[in-house]
Amino acid sequence: MIEPAVTKEVPVRDLLLAVDLSGSMETRDFKSASGETVDRLTAVKEVLDGFLAKRKGDRVGLIFFGSAPFVQAPFTQDLSVCRELLAEAQVRMAGPRTAFGDALGLAINTFERSEMKSRVLIALTDGNDTASAVPPGKAAEIARDKGILIHTVAVGDPEAAGEEALDTEALKTVSSTTGGTYAHAADRAKLEAIYAGLDALETHQAETVSHRPRRDVYWWPLALALVLSAAQQAWGLKQKEAKAAKVSDKGMALASFVPIWYFVGSAPAVAFHFIRPWWLLALLPLGALFWAVRRRESGVDRWKNIVAPHLLPFLLSSGEGKRSRVSPVMWLGGCWVLAVLAIAGPTWRREPAPFAEDTAALAIVVKVTPSMMTEDVQPGRLARGVQKIHDLLEQRRGAKTALIAYAGSAHLVMPATTDGGIIHTFAQSLDPRIMPEEGDAAAAALALAD
Repeated sequence: MIEPAVTKEVPVRDLLLAVDLSGSMETRDFKSASGETVDRLTAVKEVLDGFLAKRKGDRVGLIFFGSAPFVQAPFTQDLSVCRELLAEAQVRMAGPRTAFGDALGLAINTFERSEMKSRVLIALTDGNDTASAVPPGKAAEIARDKGILIHTVAVGDPEAAGEEALDTEALKTVSSTTGGTYAHAADRAKLEAIYAGLDALETHQAETVSHRPRRDVYWWPLALALVLSAAQQAWGLKQKEAKAAKVSDKGMALASFVPIWYFVGSAPAVAFHFIRPWWLLALLPLGALFWAVRRRESGVDRWKNIVAPHLLPFLLSSGEGKRSRVSPVMWLGGCWVLAVLAIAGPTWRREPAPFAEDTAALAIVVKVTPSMMTEDVQPGRLARGVQKIHDLLEQRRGAKTALIAYAGSAHLVMPATTDGGIIHTFAQSLDPRIMPEEGDAAAAALALAD
């Protein structure tokens, strides 16, 4: 019986988070949720971690910016990776200055590859732009023309002065230009309003998996027929026999299991199994019942108290030296065995659950040294390695994979994620020039993978 189709639909909304990592973000002028005074970046991590925890089903991208912006994570549904990358962010890792306007420009370019109707950017910064080639206000106008909604979240003390000053006016201008909302990170109620507004946005239902399950129903009437047949034979024994037959050879029924389980457990038949194996236990009572019925039909029990045992075989129709035909009882026993095996559901193939995830994790360790740029294999050793990574990711769709690069030191490029597209994107960007030290720290890379 074919059941109605089961589809797994995931609401998808593209959210891009821009996080300021400039030197001013190390200013300790913010109160955390616990009341402790922390630096601005710690406050950003606290706010965003709670935000990402509620974004199940959304695609989220991550941009870090300081003196220059860069995409830390393209759009992905693996939000645990985004949270891990955010937790590892450090002040000044993108430079000491603040290129807020350039970060907005990079976000606009990132959205160009998005096919979602809802495009939302959330920028968390102190708003004090000191390094942008494009003013934040001008970038906001371009974003508005492209249908991008920008929410700005200010982090820091509004009364701070100097380079640590909080430019609230710039943040309010950016958000109002695109129709977004401005909020201060300390205003929890205002942040919740932003979250509620995001939940009200239109979502795109992306059908990721469609499965039409099949359910076997043939064994229901077969099982009923088997039970009725066995009950009829048992009732016949009770009615015709004055005394219940004593079964002396109890190993006969168990013997029927020996070849079955030997076959199932043998090396060539490892994949063979039964869908409903407990039905095989029915062979035990059926074997005993078959033995009793056959004894009754043979006439041995009726004559053994009248005729001498050594003469009995010569007086019965199935005596020694005669070829007897297959009796109806033998046909009945064979049908019982076949029915039980059919009901148990023998099969060679297991059907995987349609929405099951492969949880086996794999760490890919790549050597990124000048020697990997040698072109003794085309298009080059490192490029060939990236191609192999791509092929491996294609075979492991849905499985968690991490990427580690090493030269003189080992570095976690991407934590374990089910999004193979991110791994492939970062693998393509590997270059010996970005490695901080030259050398061959393979042992450190393997320890990091472990």
